[in-house]
Amino acid sequence: MNVGFYLTTNDQYTDSMFNEIANALSSGLIKDAAIFVDNIFFTSSRKSCAIYESCDLWSFSGKLIVSEIRLLEKAKNIVNDIDLYYYFGFEKINPIRMLIEKDLKVIANGEKLGKEYFRLTNKKPTAISNGYENIVSKIL
Repeated sequence: MNVGFYLTTNDQYTDSMFNEIANALSSGLIKDAAIFVDNIFFTSSRKSCAIYESCDLWSFSGKLIVSEIRLLEKAKNIVNDIDLYYYFGFEKINPIRMLIEKDLKVIANGEKLGKEYFRLTNKKPTAISNGYENIVSKIL
């Protein structure tokens, strides 16, 4: 199984994401992982997966986690075999937007946001993960 993360650029949770990927790879939960970004960033330490420019998403297949609605729209237009997840709680969004996305798989960033998502949509999130903690195991 392949897992990918799609970001705008490096953010406060990037190190947590890399740690989660390293743990999932070493435990055998996944075979490969990749991070796709719109604005490529430099990292001074060796990471357990590759960082790609988002234009390379066309060649990815597997589970893809995005944390911004704008990126979700881009990812939905890719016709590959992508199982798409939206990581709810990293941006303020219009609640009506969440109602439009009927079949969207949602991961809430913590219990509080999981309850908020349920309040807004009357649907439980697919999974709950605090700052990417154990996120890979929760979507497999």
